[in-house]
Amino acid sequence: SKEFEIRNELHNTILDYLNLKKPLIISFSRLNIKNTPVSKSLINKLINDGSIENWSDLRLPTLESLRKRGFKPQSIHDFVTSLGLSTSESEPTWDLLESINRKLLDATTKRYFFVSDPVKLFISKAPKKQINLRSHPTNDLGTRSIDVADSFFIDKTDAINLKVDDQVRLMDLYNIRITNSLPNLEAIYVDSEQNTFEIPKIHWVTNESKNLELTILSDLFKNKEFNDTSLIVVNGLAEKTLENVSIGEIVQFLRVGFCRIYDKDKAILTHK
Repeated sequence: SKEFEIRNELHNTILDYLNLKKPLIISFSRLNIKNTPVSKSLINKLINDGSIENWSDLRLPTLESLRKRGFKPQSIHDFVTSLGLSTSESEPTWDLLESINRKLLDATTKRYFFVSDPVKLFISKAPKKQINLRSHPTNDLGTRSIDVADSFFIDKTDAINLKVDDQVRLMDLYNIRITNSLPNLEAIYVDSEQNTFEIPKIHWVTNESKNLELTILSDLFKNKEFNDTSLIVVNGLAEKTLENVSIGEIVQFLRVGFCRIYDKDKAILTHK
């Protein structure tokens, strides 16, 4: 408009008179995340009505929330810069940030076993021994020792699918054949050498395990409605060697995902 041109010309005249550099103004849109509130007014409303606790709620995209969940600062930086500056509003999903963070975590994160809704499994003729497991499949992050006998705990989702005569492999241990299905799950030791892709592999913990609460997060909104199941807590068992992990450390529970230990018996699923 004419008024804008006059004001702009006056502004430039003043800058020239004062020998000041003309400012470079770059406009860009707000970064949104799909199904996640970024608006301060909306987040305040969720806090005030009790839907979430505070600004560091684990489901929010605030820096404090991301830190508590286990996202590295570098992953946040790379996530934002990968989107660039644009006047068009973007709405990426959490998947993009998670994939960047996964690449940063994978090479330096130790592996452990965790089973949710544990089910007891007895194995006849199983050898009693101490085994050493690598803490990472390819990188040298040390080993951990576990005493195994003839009884284990496995994940309920695995247990309900096991039928009599099914053959499976306890990960990094040996093969077994199911002799009795739920509710009294039993098997017989087969061998420890055969490790083929055709045999399903399940994770496990021994009787010498520790209780662990795992917090699992999902999108705060579904179909623009608040998701009441966006935060659930799963009770399970983790291998006892996890007691050597420091509070705040990030680990990977095999077949579960990357998790941040935030208390001696509590963890948060950062992402898969």
